[in-house]
Amino acid sequence: MIDIDPAALGLDGTLLWLALRLYVLEPSTREELRGDRVPTRLLDPREALATTPQHVSDAVLATFRPEGGTR
Repeated sequence: MIDIDPAALGLDGTLLWLALRLYVLEPSTREELRGDRVPTRLLDPREALATTPQHVSDAVLATFRPEGGTR
């Protein structure tokens, strides 16, 4: 359970949700969590939408949109 408001961390909640779904549904993408940098998908809505497969993002984007993101 995550009991922290993503906005308090400077994260868009929709981008966080997309990333978590991606990491669960496509385990190979967890590789981007290795290293010292925050994955760009958590900070850049355009990149997140462009690199998240539709079978992962459709359920989220049916209700929510990240700020600055379009698809």
